Amino acid sequence: MNSPLPAALRPSPAADTTRAVTGTVAVRPDAGTDGPAPGPSRPAADEPDTIGRPIGVVMARFPDPADGFVSTEIRGLQARGHRVVPIALAAPPADDRANTEPLAAVARHLDDASDLQALTLLAMGAGNVPAAIRFCRRQTALPWRALLWRGARLAALADNADIEHLQARGTGEEAALAIVAALLLGCTASVRIATEADIAEARDLGHKLASGHFVVATERALAAAAGALAPQARVVTLSEIVDVQDFQVSAVPPHPADRRILVLGPALAAGVAEAILEAVAALPEGRRPGLTFACAGQDGAALAKAAEARGIASLVRIEPAPPSGAIADRMQGHSAVVAALDVGQAEDAAAASMIVPIPIKVGLAAGLAVVALDAPNASVAADLGCARSVGPGDQSGLLDAIDAIARMSAGELASLGHGARRRATQLFSLRAQMRPISETIELVAPSAS
Repeated sequence: MNSPLPAALRPSPAADTTRAVTGTVAVRPDAGTDGPAPGPSRPAADEPDTIGRPIGVVMARFPDPADGFVSTEIRGLQARGHRVVPIALAAPPADDRANTEPLAAVARHLDDASDLQALTLLAMGAGNVPAAIRFCRRQTALPWRALLWRGARLAALADNADIEHLQARGTGEEAALAIVAALLLGCTASVRIATEADIAEARDLGHKLASGHFVVATERALAAAAGALAPQARVVTLSEIVDVQDFQVSAVPPHPADRRILVLGPALAAGVAEAILEAVAALPEGRRPGLTFACAGQDGAALAKAAEARGIASLVRIEPAPPSGAIADRMQGHSAVVAALDVGQAEDAAAASMIVPIPIKVGLAAGLAVVALDAPNASVAADLGCARSVGPGDQSGLLDAIDAIARMSAGELASLGHGARRRATQLFSLRAQMRPISETIELVAPSAS
């Protein structure tokens, strides 16, 4: 049984623990706004040819049914030669997933570290205890003594596992603990931002991002937001990674009326949903494919009303945006996917492949004919494997693209889909996708004591 919390480290009353303490954040010489070079243009084998730093991935729970990408990303890091240990803050789940997840056998829980181990690390650790205390006192989300104590537990776990880098999968307590543990242990830490909620709901986020060694953002907009909060932070933009082998290529129904187009991704720009509905409504009745809208933040009632006004309500399904663990299943039963291709000014497919939004990536992996919206460069979109691309704000081009997809024969659609799958296999090996994070982990150095 663990011993009581030492008196010197017991949380002080609430009036004390929410007080912000002023101070400065050191800017490390390795900090910067640019990430590493883009990934390779040719496929890379998933067998590691180097040995990278051991990594502890800190998350609220593991396995996490709501986060279907975490195991894939860990496999990608392993393919880059890293030994990876999942570290969960919450108790392990009691359901069968804990037994079927291969990584569950090596996962650790915060309470696996004893009070004695935490005290020993605080007293004799190789890191910077004063810096860890300063970080804890400056943040306002958690009682600083409790944060320091839990951070010491995490540091003890990481020390026992010979971890050299801690990646926080989240911007709340996960990030705070990873940074404290890294300071105590003398290793490096990074913070991963995957959703708008990671920014909107996290307290002291600028302090956390500036105190870590780098930030991983899964979208360009999130990277920009992180850079605005912590201008001195190194920010790496890398879209969610996929294992192409998790996706099955579906057969294309021979009759157009039996096919469905999946509209996937974040909220659509104004007028885009209406343009897609218009394109389908303009087709002869026997050639109209079904439409499935599964976008975050979509107005289901407005979509249903717009479909009814065009006489195609029976063809339209409106579904919630799929959680990451269900994306592969959601692809089934569709012949094409429509999604935004936000890759900035990437000049080639190799550079674009690092920041391809996940709806485009999963469409290619599933062997669907992909219509890329807001594509800044048609040649890049084609080289990625997209069947059609539409420039920003080009409503007539969107109508033409949907019409072209709907008119294709089953053989033409199948050929496009198989080409997309081949390109996805070439560009999106696990090892290639994780290159920016792996290289940055190897590049950064621990903060000076």
